[in-house]
Order: sequence, then structure tokens, then C-alpha cells
Amino acid sequence: MNTLQEDMIVDCKFELDQQEKGPVDCENFLKAATYGNVKIVNKFLEDGGDPDTVDGFRKSALHRAAFEGHVEIVERLLDKGANIDFQDQLACTAVHWACRGGRLAVLKLLQSKGADLNGKDKEGDTALHDAVRLNRYKIIKSLILAGADIKIRNAVSIV
Repeated sequence: MNTLQEDMIVDCKFELDQQEKGPVDCENFLKAATYGNVKIVNKFLEDGGDPDTVDGFRKSALHRAAFEGHVEIVERLLDKGANIDFQDQLACTAVHWACRGGRLAVLKLLQSKGADLNGKDKEGDTALHDAVRLNRYKIIKSLILAGADIKIRNAVSIV
């Protein structure tokens, strides 16, 4: 990580710490989900914020937390009514994002809550396609054992 990236993370954490003192806006809620700041996520939700709040790419807090592996935040969002199969601009779900991030614990939580393991993104890829492409062995095994369909073809007819 370079100095610029470190400075950006410090600035973001400072902004999130400041949010604890007043109402949390949508942008900082999404940042909090990304960086694992449970206090800010809880405050936003307790103040009546929508758990399905999205950014300009329709990527939700659930998508962000799933990709980063923040199990506690994923669980809290689902408990507050976040749509488990919500699709972003490219039709990716939290399951896709958890698999891309290699987040087995998040994937298992999503499975236990009834997430669709066979949902397709705009390219026709399922989470299993993503896991295979990224060589996520434990994710692949978990998806198959949970009943993911291994015969679904994507847009380029790859099984």
C-alpha cells in the first residue's frame, strides 16, 4: 500500500468517526460497510436509514460488506431487511461479491439465509463461474455442496 492509499484510509476513518456524533449520510454509511465500521452502520440503520441504500452503480452496503468479509455487518443488514438477492448495475448479488472476495464465512451466512446461489449477472455468470475464474477452491466446494447448479452456461457458453 502506498502513502496516498494510507492517507485516503485515514481520511475516511476520520470522516466515519465524525459521523458518530450526528446523523449518518448515505455516502458514509456505504463507506462504513466497506471498511467494517459497525458503529456507523448501526447508527444509520437505527436512525431509520434504508439498508438497501446504493451508490451510483447500484452497489449496496450488503454488496460492499460481502466483498470485504464483514460478517457482522452483513448479518446486521439482513436483520434490518436488506434484500439478500439485490442486484447491482451489472446484476451481481451479495453472493457474487462474497465469492469474488473469497469470503467463505459471508457466503455460508448468505446460504443459511436463503440467498439464490444460481443468480446470473449480465454476462450470465453465476457465483460459481466467478469462483472458478478466480480459483477460489473453498468457495467452489461450498457452492457445490450447497447445491449450486454446475450446468448453468454463461454468455460465452462456458459451464
